[in-house]
Amino acid sequence: MIGRPNCLKHILIINQHYYPDFAATGQLLAELCEDLEKAGFKITVITGYPESGTYPENSIPLKNEITGNLTIRRLYNHPAGNKSISNRLLHFFSFWLGSIQASFLTRNVDLVFVMSTPPLLNGITANLLRIFKRIPYIYNVQDLYPAIAVEMGTLKNKPLIRFSEWAEKYINSSAVSIVTLSEPMKMAIADSGVDKNKIQIIPNWSDDQLLKPQKSSSFRSLNHLYGKFVIMYSGNIGMSQGLETILSLAPELEKENPEFHFCIIGNGVKLPALKQQVKNSGVSNVSFHPFQPKELLSDSLNAADIHLIPLTEKMAKYLLPSKLYGILAVGKPILAIVDEGTEIDVLVRNTVCGYSIRPGELGKLKEVLKTAFAERDSLAEMGKKGRSHFLENLTRQKATESYFQLLSRLTSRKQP
Repeated sequence: MIGRPNCLKHILIINQHYYPDFAATGQLLAELCEDLEKAGFKITVITGYPESGTYPENSIPLKNEITGNLTIRRLYNHPAGNKSISNRLLHFFSFWLGSIQASFLTRNVDLVFVMSTPPLLNGITANLLRIFKRIPYIYNVQDLYPAIAVEMGTLKNKPLIRFSEWAEKYINSSAVSIVTLSEPMKMAIADSGVDKNKIQIIPNWSDDQLLKPQKSSSFRSLNHLYGKFVIMYSGNIGMSQGLETILSLAPELEKENPEFHFCIIGNGVKLPALKQQVKNSGVSNVSFHPFQPKELLSDSLNAADIHLIPLTEKMAKYLLPSKLYGILAVGKPILAIVDEGTEIDVLVRNTVCGYSIRPGELGKLKEVLKTAFAERDSLAEMGKKGRSHFLENLTRQKATESYFQLLSRLTSRKQP
């Protein structure tokens, strides 16, 4: 990184997920904290203790870790379990209440950095620290809530929607700076009445030293995928992807061409329903696999012939899936299923690193998959173009350097 802060500044970071948790925000945050600590910041992370199944079995995390000037405190949070609404709320609120106490007990903090997981709650904690301890905060917006919940239909209560929108605006307006992932997300925040001059776009990233193109894949071999045209989805299996619609094509594609194979990697609230859907259809061209450990991620991503990045209608305005960066890093082509004109659609079209179609266009999806299969030789070139764009714009070094510059500027200010 360029330069170092004049003296050791203490950054308090609050997020429910942290490595070795499989959650993308946890993986990214660990890399950011490692780089910031090496650059000369003192970092304290308050995070949740991951439940069984959400991290590699051989990487059991400690409740407290100290490495140089990086301290990680993992707090109890109620297991999400079957991810029912009640369990998820207990999961969020148990961490939130514990994080308030832990953050107030953390001394000599110069700046607070909170992420939007869990939605809105970390922002409330940051405001309590701002009001009672006069510590400014950065709000890192990974997903736009409550807009996502409203669009998905999981939040319907109008008074609760109005309160959530007020809370979102208050949190954003009170932050000394806001970081989000894309221009559409920046404009959505600004449209709520927040000063756009304090909103900075810093994309997420992947580690170009960890994720690289490979000529072969052990994952592909171990799972008997050679001889198949592998259509992969790797990531959270939730409500915003619409995977059930995509997999409804599986029986038809299997009859037309047995080489087509859907490879689904990950976990999430919709996984049981997807497995049941596949079982009921009786197809053999869909396989499910658990999240892959960080050290094996490059190998699994390289097993695909083409990667799916699907989002249901309007969702691409409110979030930007982190799987995008890993796919670009390993040089594999993308089949984006997103609204026209959104960040992913524009990227795929401008870089010619894959295909982009609209949500719900099943006929078009089938057509594109058949085209990709027929023109397999062109997929490698698409992947190379994606990798080139990644190296120019989306590496870990570029992103964490942007954070370093922002944090250095904010911690050098004299606070009132």
